[in-house]
Amino acid sequence: MAWFSFWHKFCEIFVARSRRRITRRHFGDGGYMKKIMLAAAAVLAVGTGSANAGPSLCDGVAGNLIQNCGFESGSFSSWNTSPALTGSDFFVDLPGHTGSYDAWFGAVGGTPDVINQAVATLPGHLYHLEFYFKSDGATPNGAFAAYFDTSIHTLGSAGDIPVMDWTYEDFFIAATTNQTRIFIGAQDLPGHLQFDDFVLRDVTVPEPFTLGIFGAGLMGAFAMRRRKRA
Repeated sequence: MAWFSFWHKFCEIFVARSRRRITRRHFGDGGYMKKIMLAAAAVLAVGTGSANAGPSLCDGVAGNLIQNCGFESGSFSSWNTSPALTGSDFFVDLPGHTGSYDAWFGAVGGTPDVINQAVATLPGHLYHLEFYFKSDGATPNGAFAAYFDTSIHTLGSAGDIPVMDWTYEDFFIAATTNQTRIFIGAQDLPGHLQFDDFVLRDVTVPEPFTLGIFGAGLMGAFAMRRRKRA
């Protein structure tokens, strides 16, 4: 697809940071130590019960165009997946920001794992993309959000993201075609970055400025490098 060459080129920003330590990872399985830590976390979650059990908040948002927006299927169903060139490590697991599940990204080979979803859009309409993001602060790491209409457009990107709890991210997209494809990609050599509660809505009709379903937006990980198209 036309976006693949962009993805490969875009991912080069992560390679230099990652190569310093790739010999300490196990390519192919995403890293043995990360697997052990995740297994221990899963045992604790089962033993204590999930405080977030139930549907994701995004599932109840009227007009949300994203399917499986909170990964409550327990998988990447409705999303297309593109594994990292080496060291792929992305999956759906608990606990989520809301609901039971979220998406985890921890590719270790210097390029990110990527998910994408195509949605029907109306040319000339304005769309609002919202989601929540979490970083364990383990570096090197990196993430990006982008969309594709007739070409790829970067909404925001960040590298060496510090520790942050669930943080609200939002972007605006001016649709030019009948279909727009949303892309999310990330890698985290020592740990994992997490995403949840995706919402994409047509906001062409004016509404109160607090467009976000989660309240006023915070200055998130992608804020410094985001690009908005009006």
